[in-house]
Amino acid sequence: MDLSAMLNKNKNKVFGLAIILLSFMVAYRIYEWQALQLKLLNDRIVEENKKNQVLTDISKLEGEVEVYRKLLTKNDASSMMSDINNIARDTGVKIISIRPSGENASPEYTKYMFDLSVEAPDYNTLAKFVNKLETFERVYLVEVSNIESPFYNKDKELRTNLRISAVVMLN
Repeated sequence: MDLSAMLNKNKNKVFGLAIILLSFMVAYRIYEWQALQLKLLNDRIVEENKKNQVLTDISKLEGEVEVYRKLLTKNDASSMMSDINNIARDTGVKIISIRPSGENASPEYTKYMFDLSVEAPDYNTLAKFVNKLETFERVYLVEVSNIESPFYNKDKELRTNLRISAVVMLN
């Protein structure tokens, strides 16, 4: 039997086999295209999740900024000096003098500065005063601190000159 006779005899089988092979090739091409589309979709989902995370972070930061904006509301110098005086009294520090020493204004905030002379019985008391001042509900910063030696003081107390700044947000 030659090849052409064999083909004629089994032509239905050969034709069926060719259709099966062609079907497999088409199915494989469809699978590859769908796999590529799925990968692109997964990449897009990852990218969108990153964007959502950034937007969530921005939203949280906006909330924190609003909290600070409310915290840094406008106050007058006398209420700030009253706060400083109350903190000194609570920590056992004696204020010898307190006076406003100016303000720096910017479009977003105003910084009020106060010069203080205080006496404290020891370093721990002075540290408690500074710590309580800087962790107060309003924003107070100790910018300059000059501690005089207690040996030059007849009462053996620490005399300290401080420059304190209060930051107030503008609306």
